[in-house]
Amino acid sequence: MSPGFAHGQQHGDDHGIRPSYKHCLDAAGGTTPSMQACMDSEYDFQDARLNKAYKQVLEKLDQAGRSKLRAEERAWIGHREAHCKADPDGGQAAELLSYDCSVHETAKQAAHLENLLRGEGVKR
Repeated sequence: MSPGFAHGQQHGDDHGIRPSYKHCLDAAGGTTPSMQACMDSEYDFQDARLNKAYKQVLEKLDQAGRSKLRAEERAWIGHREAHCKADPDGGQAAELLSYDCSVHETAKQAAHLENLLRGEGVKR
């Protein structure tokens, strides 16, 4: 397995990445299709987690708060796209690193929204 994948070496706290993700990547044996399948599964999970938390936070906000949250999410998407952009000359390894980055950034944003739901920044 390539350094940095699902070990938090590049991402710090796991932000809710499931242990099964690391296990899946380890079991993939470095084969690109298997690693992509692991990433697909974890990304889908984290994206659903993010969308659920986003909708729940949105429901708790007034109109101004909803507008602000929507703007913040658009900015976050731009950040994720730029931060996780694959090196066009990097080949399959760069694509995998980019996808892994997107998985972790999505988990990080889901955790942020879940923290807002716990009252860490949501104004009612």
